[in-house]
Amino acid sequence: MLGWKTGFWLLVAVLAGSALAACDGPAGATDASTGSDGSAGSDAGGAPIPEGFVRVEPGTFTMGSPEGELGREASGEEQHEVTLTRAFYLQATEVTQAEWRARMGNDPSAHDTCGDDCPVERVTWFGALAYANAVSTAEGLPECYSLEGCDGTPGAVPGLPFQCATVTITGSGGDLYACEGYRLPTEAEWEYAYRAGTTTAFYQGDITDPDCADPGLDAIGWYCGNATDAPHPVGQKAPNAWGLHDMAGNVYEWVW
Repeated sequence: MLGWKTGFWLLVAVLAGSALAACDGPAGATDASTGSDGSAGSDAGGAPIPEGFVRVEPGTFTMGSPEGELGREASGEEQHEVTLTRAFYLQATEVTQAEWRARMGNDPSAHDTCGDDCPVERVTWFGALAYANAVSTAEGLPECYSLEGCDGTPGAVPGLPFQCATVTITGSGGDLYACEGYRLPTEAEWEYAYRAGTTTAFYQGDITDPDCADPGLDAIGWYCGNATDAPHPVGQKAPNAWGLHDMAGNVYEWVW
């Protein structure tokens, strides 16, 4: 992954009682999860999945990497079981420069000559939240975030980075998961979507070479061994079992 640049993904909730088309998911990710939100299993209406998104079903997974895994950072994280009780839609690729420019009117990317289909990067966390709100507003959905005390303009680079004093969840009693608009995935949602039912370091298998020469990673992501120190157009590498691309490469992504 190209750690010197940061982009992001968008998520939108599957609401309780909504008639949304389900898609086949990986083994182990089923509707038999704990919780009582009732947001899974109401797909009889057959309405289409939002364009450019894939449905991720609820389920339980082990979050974090095991000790001794090749390439594991000494972060002190401990593996723990996490259950996601609600299905959600996650954008199939990182947000692109064209998508950002259409909503925000600028392009902060260091590699803005890469093309419309390259991931937008050099976006602050607050800027990613502002973009999610802008997409929600454009599609007639409630915003998920209230940004207060902000300085700068989202995507304005160079210049003052866009920063805010406070961020709160709007509506639904402050319940992020009940928000009907677009938002960032949580860390648990992102890792669950990334793993897609797998338990290995990459969703195609374990790391075989940590020194920028891993043939398995070549197939699914742009990284230090094949990216030539630059981002690449999204969706060119093989997806995981959910149908998500570039989760193991290209640029880093913000989460909630």
